[in-house]
Amino acid sequence: MRNRIILIALLLGVIGTSVTNAQSRTEEAKKRLEGESGNTSISMIATAIELTADVLPEFFYFRAIRPNEPRLSYNPTPYNRYNSSYGGIRTFADDDIQAGQSRMMQLRFNTSMPQGTMAMEQFAFEAKWHLRYWAIQSKYEQLREIAAPYPIRQFNITIGRKFRFLDNGDAGLYLGFRNVNLSNDNYSGPELLTDFSWYFHAPFSLNYTFSSMLQRYGFIRNHELSAGIHRGRMNFQLGHRWLDILGVHFRTISFGIGVNI
Repeated sequence: MRNRIILIALLLGVIGTSVTNAQSRTEEAKKRLEGESGNTSISMIATAIELTADVLPEFFYFRAIRPNEPRLSYNPTPYNRYNSSYGGIRTFADDDIQAGQSRMMQLRFNTSMPQGTMAMEQFAFEAKWHLRYWAIQSKYEQLREIAAPYPIRQFNITIGRKFRFLDNGDAGLYLGFRNVNLSNDNYSGPELLTDFSWYFHAPFSLNYTFSSMLQRYGFIRNHELSAGIHRGRMNFQLGHRWLDILGVHFRTISFGIGVNI
């Protein structure tokens, strides 16, 4: 009986420590966003490296892999059961063949998986509109640690240029705007975002998204790595999501469902 009491006390201590750490991370992030930490300066050199004009034009140019390659169109079913050799949302065909569609909308909803006090609850909705070699992306999400006094809300909208690195891959570089809300205080700034999708083997894919937002006192960085299973126009994602607010780190595991229209 005594051993059980000791074990329960230890478990409560661990949980209490986790709750305290969860709460302090959210509040520490807000303090840093308000400039209350000692590190309130931002390096203009780092900004120049991330947004350098020497790099952006290279990414914004969509490179053809084969000579005389026809224009890009989209296939909303990445893995077509009638054509097992093809993978991805890209379709390259002559204009008179009309094998694909010139535009496509992707919608995705994410929620958090069951987790402990050190992980975050997540709710997110994302929309991405592909139009030839361009794309418009927007996302709203809410992240909350179980014991934290308020959630972290983020909204962004970006426009980007598609570029190519594999026959069965899709990628883009985006520039836009992000707003971060903590305890009804808003922190906004310009954002650089890039994403990569690789349809490596039916019916699976891998996706990685990275964004860096410039705020008055530093950078807010968002990462998401996920694996997907595709069935027709539908897809199911299991991902690892992590957030860096001026050096304060958060993470969670999420499940998502999406559709290509």
